[in-house]
Amino acid sequence: MNAPLALTATWILSAACLADTAAPPSLRAAKRHVNSIPIHSTTELPHKTHTREINALLSGRDPESTTASYLHGIRRHAGKLLKPEQARRWNELLEERQPLLQRLHDERNVLRGYFFAKAWELPLTEAEERPRLEHELRAWLKVWLDITYKERIAKHRLCRDAWRLLSADQLNALQRGDWDAYVRKSTGHARAYFGDRVVARALGKPDRQAAFEDLSNQFADEHKGVQANLLDAERRWRILTFAQPAVSDDLLAFEWNHTSEALASFFLNQAEHIDRLTRAGYDHGSATIRERIAAQPGKTLQETASKVKSKLTAGAALLAKLQAAKFPAARIPCEGDFRHHLQGVAIDAAGDIYWSFTTTLIKTDPRGRKLRAIEVPNHHGDLCVAGERVYVAVNFGPFNQPEGTADSWVYIYNLELKLLAKRRTPEVVYGAGGMDFHDGRFFVIGGLPASHESNYVYEYDRQFHFQKRHEIKSGQTLLGIQTAAFIDGKWWFGCYGNPRELLITDKDFNLLGKHVFDCAYGIAATMEGQILVAEGPCANGRCSGTLVPATPNPESGLRKLD
Repeated sequence: MNAPLALTATWILSAACLADTAAPPSLRAAKRHVNSIPIHSTTELPHKTHTREINALLSGRDPESTTASYLHGIRRHAGKLLKPEQARRWNELLEERQPLLQRLHDERNVLRGYFFAKAWELPLTEAEERPRLEHELRAWLKVWLDITYKERIAKHRLCRDAWRLLSADQLNALQRGDWDAYVRKSTGHARAYFGDRVVARALGKPDRQAAFEDLSNQFADEHKGVQANLLDAERRWRILTFAQPAVSDDLLAFEWNHTSEALASFFLNQAEHIDRLTRAGYDHGSATIRERIAAQPGKTLQETASKVKSKLTAGAALLAKLQAAKFPAARIPCEGDFRHHLQGVAIDAAGDIYWSFTTTLIKTDPRGRKLRAIEVPNHHGDLCVAGERVYVAVNFGPFNQPEGTADSWVYIYNLELKLLAKRRTPEVVYGAGGMDFHDGRFFVIGGLPASHESNYVYEYDRQFHFQKRHEIKSGQTLLGIQTAAFIDGKWWFGCYGNPRELLITDKDFNLLGKHVFDCAYGIAATMEGQILVAEGPCANGRCSGTLVPATPNPESGLRKLD
């Protein structure tokens, strides 16, 4: 029999759980997404006095309901409980915070779906593969709990700010229970045992009914202790966050150590129940049963997607990113067509894609579906993402002129394509056509007169102070370099020509190879290191763009994987 999953929740929640570079792309995308949410982190060591403070606060009243039910109950009866100005500010506070709370709630449920989809892979996993799968399961649990923590901190901040709107007398009345009559009380989930129902509903009547029922009864008895531990942890959290305007984020971060271990034990218990009940109650030698079990991970994610479409609308963007995290699975067409051809592409840390079509900038999700598009001056070229900004090489003058009469710039946008700043780059005398960011520096490329036998790369610091011009002894390339990307320790440059050419250099711009390969419309890489090259055909006066996965190849430099 396999070892139980619920080992030590402390190890599950440790940083080591996430230190796996072999994690699936969707898991890494989920971690990046949750880590990007700017809400209090638990990485700092807690203050030594937190235990004493928490023990003192736990002598307070358990409201026996979520704090949210109090917030909304008070709003419904504001005419009786609050002064007009308090009521106005109370309502404004709830309206202001609701979008973030809804988003965190829905994204948490998306990650819950991924955890249970992974749990359904356990019953058919062979012994040699179980360590890897169990590690992934724990990692999904960790990222799910991480967003749960951020959701709880966001809720506490809302409650804390609401409590601060009350007078001392009002706060005392709330704490005594005088306002309980205005609240529709609910503590949320009962955390009851339901493993047998989950498995039977998914797979049908067990083949070995007696064994199934015996193990189910055993789990139900064992679950009582896990359930009691979690319910106590949730009781503690309610007391600490109810009518307590002075409780800090740090104090709750300390308490979260206790709460998260209780949650981890509870959910790993559920995963173990799915695994062992399936193995005990069903004939794995039956092709029909194996097909049903194998279908459950996909069905779980389909149910998650269905909920997103029906009611968890704020989680749809995260679901799309996780579903599309495996970029090599397919070509990625950019939604729409445009007046001018594609100049370059870039990908941000969340997997969203930025496309420059000369006079149009467009942001899409990882599947190429349009999120935002703006018209821009001609000529916007290749682009890059650094932090929370999009940087585009721009030229308003002639390209490729020996006398160097270009008018070169870098335009800076936020991730929603709002123009923030413009920076002159006059050193790019033959026209700024593309750029990338590496090692704290920006590197701009562009045009080249027909008489020149070397290409040039212009280096700038973060403030776009010129640092140095680098020379690439590449020989003449038609109109210079069109696209640039630093990937896997090398520079990759796409060039025009007949045929099109790819230049590869080391980090110091020493030429490593010159190949016949077309990435003149764009080259970029995902956070997982997957190289993507762009195609940009035009027909009947309209142009489109598609990203295609590629891999290094000794003969051609790169090879498309489609």
